[in-house]
Amino acid sequence: MPQYISSASITCMAISCFAGAAIPVGLFLLFRRKMKAETLPFFVGCAIFIIFVGLESILVNLLLSSPVGSRIAASTALMALVGGLLPGLFEETGRLVAYRTVLKDKMGNDANALMYGAGHGGVEAVAILVVSMLSNLALAITINRGGIGSLTAVLGDAELAQLEVQLSALATTPAWHFLLGIVERIFAVAAHLSFSVMVWFGVKQRKPSLYLLAVALHAVMDAVTVVMTQVGLSPIVEEIIVGVMAAGVVVLGHKVWQQYAAKE
Repeated sequence: MPQYISSASITCMAISCFAGAAIPVGLFLLFRRKMKAETLPFFVGCAIFIIFVGLESILVNLLLSSPVGSRIAASTALMALVGGLLPGLFEETGRLVAYRTVLKDKMGNDANALMYGAGHGGVEAVAILVVSMLSNLALAITINRGGIGSLTAVLGDAELAQLEVQLSALATTPAWHFLLGIVERIFAVAAHLSFSVMVWFGVKQRKPSLYLLAVALHAVMDAVTVVMTQVGLSPIVEEIIVGVMAAGVVVLGHKVWQQYAAKE
């Protein structure tokens, strides 16, 4: 097991952890103060993400534990299909449900679409960056203080093997790699804001095609991410590809905003 985690790695973990919280808070303040968006859509976005991603996870686990699960897991194409289509369907349907129910009286202010997106994408940023980096920081500090022995002493073989993999990753990952999560989350949140706008005007303008567009684009982005993970591309190349896809989604979302918000 590693004996020491560098101060540079710990610093980068802390920066990523802070960024994970700063992204949703910053967007909330921006949309609230500059665009006069309401508060409720932000928290509805948070709640809908948690509920629908939870339902999606249950379905994925059932699917992978079914008789066809091993076949799916062994196929990059099938993993991409499952890992792309299900998030697209569940998350965009969650937006659709939120707009038609809890937020139906908030549709008069189009800035609320962005506020919803900030909550939806923001809570994911917290889950991915804050939670994971806090776990990494706790382990790194434990290692550096020489307390890892007391932790491993109470673990079974399976848990110990899993911990060893995590600790090895902490020790061997270059410090700056921990900052890549910030870049990835910025791209992801930008896409979430755009998807929120598409579904918003799909509901408001009675255009189901915009909802379907959001589902399709979301599915493609996640499917490509699954493929990149499966083939083992370098983190830099992955972020470049994700950035290009996110930029395309943002352009489309901006066009939807310009086309329909201007008519209000």
